[in-house]
Amino acid sequence: MSEGLDPVSGHRWFAARWPRVLFSLLLVFWASLASLTAGDRIVVRVWYGDRSVLQEIAAWTHPWEVDPTAGVALIEVSPEELAKLEDAGLRWERDEVRTEELNRRLRPLPGQESGIPQFPCYPTVAETNALIDRLVADHPELVQVFKIGESWIKQSQSGPGHDLRVLRITNRAFPTTEPKPMVFVMSAQHAREYTPAGLNTRFAEMLLTEYGRDADITWLLDYQEIHLLLQANPDGRVQAETGLSWRKNADNLYCTDVVSRGVDLNRNYDFHWGCCNGSDDVECSITFRGVAAASEPEVTAVQDYLAALFEDARGPDLDDPAGADTPGLFIDLHSYGEDVLWPWAHTEDGSPNADALRALGRKLAWFNGYDAGQGSGLYIFDGSTIDYAYGERGVASYLVELGTQFFQDCFTFEHRILPDNLVMLRHACKAARRPYQLGFGPDVVEIAALGAPVPRGHQVPLTAQVDAARLGPGLGPDPAAIAAVNAYLDVPPWLPEVVALPMSAIDGAFDGVREAVRVTIDSGSLAVGRHTVFVQAVDAAGGLGVVSAHFLDVIEANGDDLLVGQIREAAYEAPLGATVRVGDIEGASNPVTGDYLLTGSLSNGDLRVEAPGYRDRTLPLGTIGSEEARRDLQLLPLCPVLENDAETTQPDWLAQGGWERTSEIVHGGRISWSDSPNGPYGPNLTARLTTPAIDIAGFSEVGIRFFRRCDLAEGDRLIAEVSGDGGEWVELVSFEGNSAGWIDAQFAVPEAMAGSAALTYRFTLVTDDAEEADGCYVDDITLWGVTDRCGTGFHIGEQLAHWANGTFDVLRFVRFYDLF
Repeated sequence: MSEGLDPVSGHRWFAARWPRVLFSLLLVFWASLASLTAGDRIVVRVWYGDRSVLQEIAAWTHPWEVDPTAGVALIEVSPEELAKLEDAGLRWERDEVRTEELNRRLRPLPGQESGIPQFPCYPTVAETNALIDRLVADHPELVQVFKIGESWIKQSQSGPGHDLRVLRITNRAFPTTEPKPMVFVMSAQHAREYTPAGLNTRFAEMLLTEYGRDADITWLLDYQEIHLLLQANPDGRVQAETGLSWRKNADNLYCTDVVSRGVDLNRNYDFHWGCCNGSDDVECSITFRGVAAASEPEVTAVQDYLAALFEDARGPDLDDPAGADTPGLFIDLHSYGEDVLWPWAHTEDGSPNADALRALGRKLAWFNGYDAGQGSGLYIFDGSTIDYAYGERGVASYLVELGTQFFQDCFTFEHRILPDNLVMLRHACKAARRPYQLGFGPDVVEIAALGAPVPRGHQVPLTAQVDAARLGPGLGPDPAAIAAVNAYLDVPPWLPEVVALPMSAIDGAFDGVREAVRVTIDSGSLAVGRHTVFVQAVDAAGGLGVVSAHFLDVIEANGDDLLVGQIREAAYEAPLGATVRVGDIEGASNPVTGDYLLTGSLSNGDLRVEAPGYRDRTLPLGTIGSEEARRDLQLLPLCPVLENDAETTQPDWLAQGGWERTSEIVHGGRISWSDSPNGPYGPNLTARLTTPAIDIAGFSEVGIRFFRRCDLAEGDRLIAEVSGDGGEWVELVSFEGNSAGWIDAQFAVPEAMAGSAALTYRFTLVTDDAEEADGCYVDDITLWGVTDRCGTGFHIGEQLAHWANGTFDVLRFVRFYDLF
């Protein structure tokens, strides 16, 4: 049943200032819960020794972290549970920091008016419901909301409680000749896990805002349905919004009126419930499974909805496989642990579809770098979502443990978890038509044409990069070589009327796990308007990969100026993907061929070309007519002369006055530099971090880039200085005050120091005798210069030559070129 909802005004939750009245009411509510605490529960590290002992522990608590190599687990315990450890003769150690976090009460940040207090990137339950209403109002053609059930508090009539609301996202007006495959993604089943609902909410927003702009998202919503349950445990989540480490629902029939009340919803599903020492029957236990399978309304709501979405594709026995062509996908988002898990979780035995689940699971883990494995890999847990969805319905099912904390900081969420896992979810949806098959084949990584609308009649080079080796950590077979790649115009490859356009390997043969491919499309055979090009690859073992798509816009050739050409990098004359523009007219060169095309009013303008990692170039244009004028350009590379991301020790850097490497606050990776990592800086201080001498002879236009984050008291400042060949120090910039977040700082080295054989730069913190503050953090420091060729084995032109044989240094490439 679909709800009738009024439009909700306002901006997106993560950019909005929610009404002060709503936020004030929430503050009153949080204050009313102040008497609830974790009480005498503490967090300890326990040395369990072997897996059988860990399994006994995991039955009555949920390990926060497990180090199987050291045989150590981090767990939350009550005094009674601590006594269990002592009775078993296990060594344990209290974690003071995590115990303090367990009992922490959250308060809004200064000026915060939306989101969970102290965590503005995560919407509250109330804000989530308001966002749902707004999405339905803003995109009525793409999204509906359904009430699938009620929370325990609402159903028991013990309070207002909440509805469980699912977003159904699809283009309902798009004609299809077959049932659309279904994707169901749920989040926040465990209340204290902040990140999952944040990711799922952003995923909903991305799908709706990018429809019609992104070719992949457009075909996904045209040909499939995506169902999202953002808040699967709203009663518990409201408790966790105060800072309580609340895992279960709010069922007050068990462990009544204390913070440990409720049922662990992910131990309550009606598939091998309570079977295997993977949950607990003690009411106050974190993993209490309830008094009966599916006893909780939140669980029955999800089970009933899954039964409505997915036809039963499996037999009754544990070893009955789902058919290889079974459509649909189920994903349950949790935190934390950085894992991609699949059934079975209740037994160490593999499921009958284990190979296929592993194949797709490792694909998903490539995007976020998580470990991929069976749900019972560390320990068994029973009555879970993934075992129910796969076991009862036969749908391919995954549980993804996001991030590194329950209350994940917003910086890590925004800059790592969110971007990595949005693309993971998108890839998962692309596999939903045949998830037991499409995990085995190569991925089409990037499709490119000319980066601009094409006048009808023009020959269009369509290229793609295909990769069969994008596999995350985990055991599995080596990828097979790519055997063929096909393009399809406007009709996806699974429909019977499709016509394939074979693409050829640019290096002349399909013989590796990575290939660059191309085909030429005659736009004269196409109608004016937008076209969708679908591309799919197959490997030598017959494994099909997921479909990727690209928009191709064809316009009428109406006599406008027409400019074509190639962009290449100067060092190796390799084709280069770049932004090309003349005034307001913008396009992009094909990264595989270097070809570009611009049309419009171009005469007597300036052609500007920009590419990450290269010096910009501007070329004045004369008269450009409709007869296809050509301008080819080469760009000089920006070469890294010195890089310091602080991740490893730097013995040749001189750190004085308190500068040290720290993990407290970082920009990238896990380590940064800080002038006072162990507290506020002192008075009357001059603290310096100085680079070794750097030879910049042979480089022109040398520049310095770093990221800094400062909290400085009035009168104190951070100075960036540079010196050439032992000469005087020249101040580049001085920072004062509080920057709040990370600031990208870029400065040119003075021309007088060009060609220096011993360039040195340093960061100097200067303080007065008054107030102290936290100080500054500096990270990802780079010195770069322009030259005709960078160091051997690094530059893009040389790296592209290694694409086919698998020696492309992706991590090093991304680390540098993402900076520019």
